[in-house]
Amino acid sequence: MKVFQKKSVAILVMVLAIVLASVWGISRRPVVITPEGGDPLDTSLSTAYYREYIVDDAGVLSDRTEEALALYDANWDEWSGSILSVVTVPSVSGTAEEAAWDWADQLQLGENDAILLLDIGGQDAYLLSSGEFYDRFSGTESNYLGAYLYEDFMAGNYDKGVENLFANVHLLFRDTAFLAHTSDGVRAGVWAAILIVALLVIFTILDQMRYNTWYRRYGGLPVPPVVFRPILWWHRPGGAWWRRRRPPRPPRPPRGPGPGPRPPFGGGSFGPRPPRSGGSFGSRGGFGGGGFSRGGGFGSGRSGGGGFSRGGGFGGRAGGGGFGGGRGGGFGGGR
Repeated sequence: MKVFQKKSVAILVMVLAIVLASVWGISRRPVVITPEGGDPLDTSLSTAYYREYIVDDAGVLSDRTEEALALYDANWDEWSGSILSVVTVPSVSGTAEEAAWDWADQLQLGENDAILLLDIGGQDAYLLSSGEFYDRFSGTESNYLGAYLYEDFMAGNYDKGVENLFANVHLLFRDTAFLAHTSDGVRAGVWAAILIVALLVIFTILDQMRYNTWYRRYGGLPVPPVVFRPILWWHRPGGAWWRRRRPPRPPRPPRGPGPGPRPPFGGGSFGPRPPRSGGSFGSRGGFGGGGFSRGGGFGSGRSGGGGFSRGGGFGGRAGGGGFGGGRGGGFGGGR
């Protein structure tokens, strides 16, 4: 068709494709809004493993909500080895508490995990916790259900209610998240230090090899025509590393013997004064003998993460609560 051969139509189609792709991506992205004071979630963690612990048999949760809950679990597991499983069922034959225990065994939850069971037909819910999750709730499971899930659950807004509950449970991990982030920083610092030390060792070995090659060629010359240029600046000529590798200077030869005792001056003394001859001023005698003679002379003589697997059973200390308070009660009290 000729209409698609026009440049303007092609540009319009491309823009519409980009817009639709963006809208589709935003719609598929899990919306995770943590309350103020909660640690941010690491959205780069894979959630595929944790989707297995979100069981929507009643068909009341959207894919977007399931992905958000799995993202919470991925972060909690990374920080402390705990997850909160969610199971929705059309109805239960016994109590919600009994059903929660049965599903915990079926999913093989760990000793520090928790499970939220939603009985849609019976309009009941039960939150069961174990181990470290039990310690975090400190017996307030029923309070959490009543404050953050009950209203939306009764109105049929299951997505909103469960996400609201998870967001507030997330605040229980503040101290754990801080410690986990601190541990990550310490580990990163240790690895950085190891890397620096390894690089220093490697560069030192390379400098030693380069120095040996340089010295064999130019080290014996009084003024080497090529200057040794190390990789590490403290290996420069004149430094301690350099001096330790230079051979010591040969010892100075011993000094010769001193001049010894000073010899006596040579020469004679004044001879006897010759007699004066007669005559006139025409001739005059002089001193006899030699003058002074200079006999003898002076002799010559400077150095150098991971998360936890779902091992173990759902044992240990366990507690829970339903909407009506106590253990697995209904909205109107015990069932």
